[in-house]
Amino acid sequence: AAADAGPTADSDSTAAAAAESTAGAGAESAADSDSTAAAGAESAPPLTRTFGSVSGFFFNPNIHPIDEFERRKTSAAELFRGSGLPLIVLDDFAQDEWEAFEAASRGDTRARCEMCYRARLSRTAQAARAGGFDAFSTTLLISPYQDHELIRSVCEEEAARSGVRFYYEDFRPHFREGQAIAKELGLYRQKYCGCIISKTN
Repeated sequence: AAADAGPTADSDSTAAAAAESTAGAGAESAADSDSTAAAGAESAPPLTRTFGSVSGFFFNPNIHPIDEFERRKTSAAELFRGSGLPLIVLDDFAQDEWEAFEAASRGDTRARCEMCYRARLSRTAQAARAGGFDAFSTTLLISPYQDHELIRSVCEEEAARSGVRFYYEDFRPHFREGQAIAKELGLYRQKYCGCIISKTN
């Protein structure tokens, strides 16, 4: 599965849906987009049970500042290394592009969040297709702080564009458990969503 990131406070990390490993005989593979370690800690197990083979995909180009981006990337790598699951990392930090978009949509929170979701999830779906995965998903679906229905809608649209199935599951009931696991493992847990606006709100 393609994923956004590793265990942290709230966003992206594993999934039987788009990207990172080959499946065993008779099993399907999935990629999961991740953004935080805490999210990945609880979304990966159910995906593994469903698909048999799951990979993580870290792509968070708008995380601000760069040291926060690095902390989340390191956290995701630690989580996946410890779980024995493969993790694909796109080391793409694009703060200039994000700030240019923010200036054009100042005050429109939904538009800003949709831009963020789409940037990550379109790349996740593309990675799933390129990697020959059966499906993709995202750890964003574990956060009670994200726009769940918007994320689901964007995933469905990107699945139609890419031709790779989107695997949907509401992971929110596992949010607190994921946080507890991240704490127990000593993984970084984010304090804000990720963009420069969420940092100051």
